[in-house]
Amino acid sequence: MMTRHIRQTAAAIVVAALALAACGRPHPKVGCDFPDRDEFATLMADLLTVDAMLQADMSLTRARHVDGRPVLTEACYHTILERYGMTKPDFDSIMNWYASDPELLSEVYDEVVAILSRREASFKRLQMRKDSLTALHKSIEDSIATDCWHHARVVRLPLAKADTFPRDLTYRHSFDSARGGVLKFKAGFVFHHTNATPDTVASRIVVAYADYTADTLTMLINARRRNHTHSIDTTFALRDTTVSGLCGTLIDTDDKTRIGGSVTGIALRYMPFDVTDSINPDEILLPLVLAK
Repeated sequence: MMTRHIRQTAAAIVVAALALAACGRPHPKVGCDFPDRDEFATLMADLLTVDAMLQADMSLTRARHVDGRPVLTEACYHTILERYGMTKPDFDSIMNWYASDPELLSEVYDEVVAILSRREASFKRLQMRKDSLTALHKSIEDSIATDCWHHARVVRLPLAKADTFPRDLTYRHSFDSARGGVLKFKAGFVFHHTNATPDTVASRIVVAYADYTADTLTMLINARRRNHTHSIDTTFALRDTTVSGLCGTLIDTDDKTRIGGSVTGIALRYMPFDVTDSINPDEILLPLVLAK
């Protein structure tokens, strides 16, 4: 995907260069310290690598543009150019110089494709490493985690008479021997169109310690968007002292009996340490790819 994008972009540059040469534009002047072919190809590969990664990340679609301007892309380009000691006008001048020589620009294009091909292979290896780390983290978590949820993983609201979940939507868990560590809570909240559902709903967990102190974790959920899954996936670091137990309220409102909706995929787990603290797989990809 990345290499195809690079080839299309680089090919467009070569076509533009040929059109520019056909117009008989004079050879632009640049300083004597402009990059040679290999360095310029690396610069172009860096710019296009970042562009391809931004294009591939759909979560950045809205963040990339402000008032129609691709501000995130521009900021990334600026950072790359700074690594080469260039400004945008410097780059434009150097680009015009290379574009005035179609044969030289074609060599740059070939080198860009070669660099991106190597990077794509590296990226695939790193992605495999990331996937392996994620699988390893999950395996370790599964082996050391204590399941603190003792009810159904799906709760329909309002509760039916046959439901065994407490009517006040509370839950509890006691620890035999736990000190410090982390608590992980995950669930998807969906609220239906009902006047009893407030715009903001809270889900709370209270962790009690053996020294008679407690910590409260409050998760606020924007319930204004009805029939939409509001996902919560949070990690709560506990104090380095003995943990005696926890209690929580799945949905903390004044009138719990009239709320319509559901809570799905409920998971509440305690672990003596956070497995993901050692390595965040997302942080290793881009720096290592650009270093190739």
